[in-house]
Amino acid sequence: DKYRGRYDKGWDVTRAEWFQRQLATGIVPPGTTLSPRNPGVPAWDELNEGQKRLYARMQEAFAGFLDHTDAQVGRLIAFLKEQK
Repeated sequence: DKYRGRYDKGWDVTRAEWFQRQLATGIVPPGTTLSPRNPGVPAWDELNEGQKRLYARMQEAFAGFLDHTDAQVGRLIAFLKEQK
């Protein structure tokens, strides 16, 4: 639920927003351009509404999985540091 609706605007817009944040924070150097969409991945605007709903939900689920994984890796690292 944490990510519900966050990807409704589609992967093209989301990628562009992430890239702009990376530029603004200096993660990527100035003058860098956004890489092209992966081969075989259609433009978001080419999808029908059912596909958009499905793929947005898949992105939400993946974001939740990454969030959970990050938390568990953090726990593991904290445990390993305690064992020194």
